[in-house]
Amino acid sequence: MDNQIGKGALLLIHSWLLVSLCACARNSNITAILAKAADNLTSPVVVPLACDSTLTSSYGGGTGTSLDPYAICSLAQWKHLGSDSANWSKAVKLYADIDFTGITTADFTVIGNATTAFTGSLDGNNFKLINLNLTGITSDTAFFGQTNSPASFQKINLKNVSLTSSTANARISGFILDHGNGGALTISNVILDNVNLVVQTYADTVGGLVGTSASQVNFDTVTMTNVNLTGPSSTSDNWGGVIGYSDLKVSVSNLTATNLTVSAGSLGRSGGLIGQIYTGGGDFTDITITGLNGQSTNGFGGIVYAADGTTIFTRVHITGSIQGNTDAGGFIDQNWGGSNPSVVITESSFSGTIYGSFYSGGLIGISFGRDVTVSNSFAKGVISVWNGLGGGLIGTTQGATANVSITDSYAAVNISNAHPTSVVIGGLIGQAQGHVVITRAFASGSLIGTAPRACIGKTASAASYITTQTYYNSTLCTAMASTSGAIAGTTGLATAALQTGTPFSGAWLPSTWVFTNGQNPKLAWEP
Repeated sequence: MDNQIGKGALLLIHSWLLVSLCACARNSNITAILAKAADNLTSPVVVPLACDSTLTSSYGGGTGTSLDPYAICSLAQWKHLGSDSANWSKAVKLYADIDFTGITTADFTVIGNATTAFTGSLDGNNFKLINLNLTGITSDTAFFGQTNSPASFQKINLKNVSLTSSTANARISGFILDHGNGGALTISNVILDNVNLVVQTYADTVGGLVGTSASQVNFDTVTMTNVNLTGPSSTSDNWGGVIGYSDLKVSVSNLTATNLTVSAGSLGRSGGLIGQIYTGGGDFTDITITGLNGQSTNGFGGIVYAADGTTIFTRVHITGSIQGNTDAGGFIDQNWGGSNPSVVITESSFSGTIYGSFYSGGLIGISFGRDVTVSNSFAKGVISVWNGLGGGLIGTTQGATANVSITDSYAAVNISNAHPTSVVIGGLIGQAQGHVVITRAFASGSLIGTAPRACIGKTASAASYITTQTYYNSTLCTAMASTSGAIAGTTGLATAALQTGTPFSGAWLPSTWVFTNGQNPKLAWEP
């Protein structure tokens, strides 16, 4: 009875509104429209079925447009997408988890190929591609083999995905194997949970999400948990946690990774997120990687092995272990090329261990004649160099015209060298050519070994070397500020004097620095 009274009251209100509005309306069409609107308010709302899972040889609904994408809610419908190359330019949306349990390598269909690339869009709708376990892979394999612009992917969730390649040059990737040169690739809102890529013999350009791209790639909002890329007994090049190799710029923002492994004793040039960017540089913003395990017989970078062009790191934080048997950098191993390129690191950090045979740096391994700017950042941990250059923040920079700027930053790194003829190990920079300016910075760590040591860095090869309000821990580092002796503007402080609760004189601002008795100064943004 109460429901009937409520419905009646609602109808009376609707009728009153209709009469009131119609009384004011001079146009009979308005009256008709309002009458129909009132009628609709009392009619039942019919919600169309989004996806019919009983359909097996077609999609579960939709027409493939951006407003009405093809609906997929079963493994059979996913397989239909794999066979429907005529519609690889259309929009697709998931409406259920797609469970690949029991699918074998022979059963699996790759979407997109060299003849017909996938140029449509996939909205994962926060559902999962789950339980894919393919072993004995003998040909290039990924969910998508070849994509091209304007392909886009969002709300993708890969869970329990394991691919094992057993034949030389049988490449694999967690999601897309190759993207073409028709335009940028965008992948957003992605989750990788328990993804394992294993190459048993040889394969280049392997990525947790993308193998290679001939166009710019943009990754936004990515969560990675227990992602492992394990290489072969023979050298393979350009592996990365998100992409192996890109011809053009790579942008990564809002990424969180826990237990990320890009590891095998024989991997070539590799990075925690990217193997190599051929040109265009990179832009990395708001990235946190916890538990990185990176290994390579060539070079390794915590984010990227090598980038040609300006590469920017903003609020990037890494903890873990890196081993590059030639060289290594906490963020980037090597930077070179491009038009006025540079490396810019702001409000970022690396904490952990780094090993490299020749060049190693807490943030940068080696920069070839390019400008470097480090501000409001730090490196902590241990760096070991066999026979080369090592630095708490930068291993080495080359080029007489290069500008190196370190401001409001520090390195609390113990650095050692094993070979008596190593070039030099330095608290902040191993060796820098060009013009060096260091302001409000300190080094706090020991320098162990018989090769030349410098508590700040080697000055002899620099075009100019200017330090202001710069300090080093003279208790831990028993060498001089430079291999050539003292540096004007740099002061050695015993541990107690460095770990003061009173801010250093000068512009050590409380908005940037925090001083606490018994602790090294730390940056205001640090936890």
